[in-house]
Amino acid sequence: MRWDRRLYDRLFPPAPPALRDALVRFQYQAVRRQIPSLHLTALVNVCLVMGVLWHVGSPVAHYAWMPVVGAFNIYRMLLWRAQSATTPPHAVRFLRHSTFAALGSISAISAYSATTFALGLFPHPVLIPVSFAFGAFSIAHSLASMRPAASCVIAIGIFPSAAAMLASGDFLSICLGFSAASVGLLQLRFLAEHQRHVLATLQLQQEVEQLASRDSLTGLLNRRAFLAAYDRAVADGRRRALLVLDLDHFKAINDRYGHDAGDRVLFQFAALIGAACRDGDVAGRFGGEEFVLLTTADDVLAFADRLTRTIAAHDFGAPGCPVERVTVSIGIQAVGAGDDFDAAFARADAALYAAKASGRNCARLAVPQRVAA
Repeated sequence: MRWDRRLYDRLFPPAPPALRDALVRFQYQAVRRQIPSLHLTALVNVCLVMGVLWHVGSPVAHYAWMPVVGAFNIYRMLLWRAQSATTPPHAVRFLRHSTFAALGSISAISAYSATTFALGLFPHPVLIPVSFAFGAFSIAHSLASMRPAASCVIAIGIFPSAAAMLASGDFLSICLGFSAASVGLLQLRFLAEHQRHVLATLQLQQEVEQLASRDSLTGLLNRRAFLAAYDRAVADGRRRALLVLDLDHFKAINDRYGHDAGDRVLFQFAALIGAACRDGDVAGRFGGEEFVLLTTADDVLAFADRLTRTIAAHDFGAPGCPVERVTVSIGIQAVGAGDDFDAAFARADAALYAAKASGRNCARLAVPQRVAA
């Protein structure tokens, strides 16, 4: 890793991988909400500075570029649309462009502010630095969800002008420069605390979602979450298969070895199902020893046969679990776009009972429905 990347990660520790997608969604929504107020604040500050400079008779050439900034802010506000409830695929690009735009504009303004103060171009030399310091704070607040960008805005937008004021020798300017620098440092501390708070909140939300959507024993989707995933999956029109899986003689395991041993069997069984899933597959537990799997396998019967052999060959023995061998029966129903889950489940469940009647430890396809004449 390059030294500059190591330094960046040291200053701005990256979010845990499990939270990065959630953080991008949060940042996108937060920045989108702030866009109107951000540009309105910038527009007001530009108008105030122009009004004061015109009032004191400063040469127009010294601030002729400011109407361009005001026009840009008006343009951005007119383009703004109400915040979408969903996060688009281009969210990362949107955030990157917002960062570049903020840093580019604040760099130009900061250079202008420090230069005009050092050269004494205006009758009120602290007007530009103080006014644009407020603007930098506003931009940093709007980008607070993106700590690196907001921190750079503070560093670039506040400290150069503050350093120029501290070096001026004028008592009032020194006081204002010290005040701006101290508030900038406090803002940097706030941004660090804000990021920790955001990450903690996202972590808590993720844990709550896990508890609400996952079976507490196996970690697979619970019934409600699986039904929602089923509806999303079949909406794309791709052919899939619904598998209903039931451990053979599981009640006897509980009766003979106890429920703790049964829970260990269920946990290992769920891990085997999860290992068999490919991209696009969805697995869940409906309760007890009954599991469901929505798969994209082309030859689904061969897929199910391999799964039954894998489970039958697995040694379930472990501390606290004297059970060594377990088998599973599987019922299969093909599903497609618009297929009702309850109807598909009923046919797969009937196929499951056919597998049980055939001696268990096997998979059976549901009998095709007859089309009424």
